[in-house]
Amino acid sequence: FLQGRERWQKLEPICLVTMSSTCRILVPFETDHKTLRTALYDIALEDTASVTSGLSAACSLLQEQFGTDAAGCQVVLVVDGAPSFTEAEQLETIIPLLPRAVVFHILAMGTESEIAHCDIYKTLTSRSKGSFTHVRIPQDAGAYKSAFAGLAARFYQPWKGQLVCGHIQAPVMLYPDPNLGIEMGGGAGPDGGSG
Repeated sequence: FLQGRERWQKLEPICLVTMSSTCRILVPFETDHKTLRTALYDIALEDTASVTSGLSAACSLLQEQFGTDAAGCQVVLVVDGAPSFTEAEQLETIIPLLPRAVVFHILAMGTESEIAHCDIYKTLTSRSKGSFTHVRIPQDAGAYKSAFAGLAARFYQPWKGQLVCGHIQAPVMLYPDPNLGIEMGGGAGPDGGSG
């Protein structure tokens, strides 16, 4: 995942936040992937995860950094299992209030029975045109890497095509991929190119 970002999105800022009963910013928005890699190894296990506070913190950070709608921004949440009944109710309340231009991706890790109760996560990712991926533990213990690789391949690579105007042809590369349908604050996608 980070290798793809380093290759295709060197100048795109990235942020790392942990979510427990409180949210902590481990790496503020920056383009230094080395700092992010180091911080990933220093994440401390804390009390309990709060996806609701994590979503609120992520949206606040995006709003501070990129403005009200944070058009084209993407949030990747890694969660352990299904939300509790209380948290699922809180998520149902908060999801309609989240910025529509932000794409949410969720990687849920848990047992078979926990994964079966992740419908609210699927609702969030479907609403934002993101992806929901699950890794069953302990069965798929090595599947984390492939889950992140799939996410990177689908959402974090540029679209390559050919712009043709009469006898003149030129290669083009667009990011984000216009085929993803990410809302960019009301503008229409590019036309006239072929892939």
